[in-house]
Amino acid sequence: MENKNTGGPAFAAVAGTPQDGYLQEGITKLDYFAAKAMQAILSNPYVNQRTGPICEAGSDNIAKWSYEQAHEMLKESEKYE
Repeated sequence: MENKNTGGPAFAAVAGTPQDGYLQEGITKLDYFAAKAMQAILSNPYVNQRTGPICEAGSDNIAKWSYEQAHEMLKESEKYE
């Protein structure tokens, strides 16, 4: 994927000055949104029973779905900046 928009850092610890450059540590907004989407789908009892259409395709499909939702969140949030 080229020019992946990660949304920048989420909960980053910022050190340094503008002259020194900033050191940012932490997960990206993209990863944070994907983790929240994955948490939501895995907390669904239908999915946890391994009978839902997402689980039938395997855990790779859950991860893919989670990042798709995260990308949509970032695209939508850009409208409000």
